[in-house]
Amino acid sequence: MSSEVATALGIAFVASILTIGGSRWIAGFQAKKSGHQEQLRRDHEREQARLADERSLRDAKRERLRGDYVALTFAADKFLSASKQLAVLWAGDTREARAERIQDQLEEATADLGWATIRLRLEEGTQSIVEAYQRVCGLWFTYQYQVPDADLRHDHSEVGETLQKMEAEVEGIVATAKGDLDELGKPI
Repeated sequence: MSSEVATALGIAFVASILTIGGSRWIAGFQAKKSGHQEQLRRDHEREQARLADERSLRDAKRERLRGDYVALTFAADKFLSASKQLAVLWAGDTREARAERIQDQLEEATADLGWATIRLRLEEGTQSIVEAYQRVCGLWFTYQYQVPDADLRHDHSEVGETLQKMEAEVEGIVATAKGDLDELGKPI
């Protein structure tokens, strides 16, 4: 064999080895790239599933809280309304009729409140609204005892202060409930 043929065969042999090595390297690189892209896809799917789960849990919490917040806010507002009615006796009205009317309103407002209060006490982050409602109830009881005494003394300044505190607590309940529900409605 001639040396030119041997050189050509040697070059061809080296070229084929380089081609095989290059092909394997490219195949390995593409497999690695494909594996990385597959991992990114799976990570993205997991993150999307996690966000969907989180959104679902927040939506469910928002709906639970909405019903309980409405019940609690309605009751607090009825205590405030009853307080205002207790201070005024309209012409032709009797104390007994007024007391019965107020009692009916409060019974309606607090009918389902026990369960709502328990659910809120068990829910994380809602204790402040339950405590505000309890303060409204305490102010209601205080107010009931202050009105007859104020009528006798003809001094209603203390009654007015209690009513203002109650109004502030009710407004605080409304603001807290709205804020909590708005926060739960924000995008994740």
